[in-house]
Order: sequence, then structure tokens, then C-alpha cells
Amino acid sequence: MEPFILTNKHYEILNFLTLGHQQCEPGYGFGYAYLSYYLIHYVKNGCGTFIKNGVETKVNSGEIFIIKPGGVYSYCADTKDPWEYIWFGFNGKLAEVYFKDTNDIMK
Repeated sequence: MEPFILTNKHYEILNFLTLGHQQCEPGYGFGYAYLSYYLIHYVKNGCGTFIKNGVETKVNSGEIFIIKPGGVYSYCADTKDPWEYIWFGFNGKLAEVYFKDTNDIMK
């Protein structure tokens, strides 16, 4: 599925920008990317690898990984059990407060 780009309303508190769903092909990858907003992926099925600052972390079904503004990240689907995920991207003051001190992977 192509990402669904939302109309940027420039809301100051919480501003949603994009959302989507993807069933990845084996080995599908994204990045290295630098984003200016938060991007959260929830892995519905399968698994893959999330990479931040050269550190690789396996992410499995039922887990979440978070891309935060200002970092350089990439991720790729497993070659044998590729993930299916949903994602949404957003920014705003509430996002900065809530996600400032969170881990990049949530189980």
C-alpha cells in the first residue's frame, strides 16, 4: 500500500502527517534516513531488523519501533519471515514530551 499522506494542519500540540500499512517483500529495506518527525511502526506479523547508529536490533511481531527526529535510521524485513507493519508519523509539542525519553524498541 502506498502511504497515506495527511494534510499538514501544522497543529502545535500533536500534528499527524502520514500513516500506512505494508506487507513487505523478503529483505525489503528503508533508509538510511533522517526524519524531522516521529515515525512509529507496529509489527503485526513477521520480523525484521531496526538499525540506529550502526546498532542492529531484531524486531518481532507484536513489537513497536520508533524513529525519532534527528537520528539516522534504517530497517529491513527478514528474508525468511518478512514483517507486515502499520505506521504513523507525527510531530508537535506533545510528541516531544512523551517520546523524548522512550526506548527505540517497545515490547
